[in-house]
Amino acid sequence: NGRTHAVCNKICYDYCGGMFLKPHAPSGLAVGPGLPTGSAISLTWDAPPNSGGGRILHYIVAYTVSGYPEAEDKTGDDRPAHTLSGLASQTAVSGISVRAVTEFGAGERSTSISGATTRTTRPVAPTQLTVSSVTVASVTVAWVASLDTGG
Repeated sequence: NGRTHAVCNKICYDYCGGMFLKPHAPSGLAVGPGLPTGSAISLTWDAPPNSGGGRILHYIVAYTVSGYPEAEDKTGDDRPAHTLSGLASQTAVSGISVRAVTEFGAGERSTSISGATTRTTRPVAPTQLTVSSVTVASVTVAWVASLDTGG
């Protein structure tokens, strides 16, 4: 009957619930440990609390660069870190998420974050440099700071 079937399913799930399922979502996704560069964003995360009974083979990192469809990078191994590379300078990247892949398939996506590459140009030099109050022990220098800091 239906009641017996439901009870058996619950007992089986309680007993085998973590076995042969897709992995849970990784947590703690963050930019780092290094700062973003002009063409790359480093990411780290914590492995999922439950791998579904399988061994994590690699991760899939999904992300979106403005104006382009979602892209995915496959990591080379089971380490919870990856660098999104080949990005343009000053590029905003949104919807960055990660999921673990085992022999049973790809798991749930992590919570998504955003990041950006930095600017790779040098700052513009200050202007209107003036020197005044020159003494044997000191000199006073003034200038107008550039509004373009190079990023």
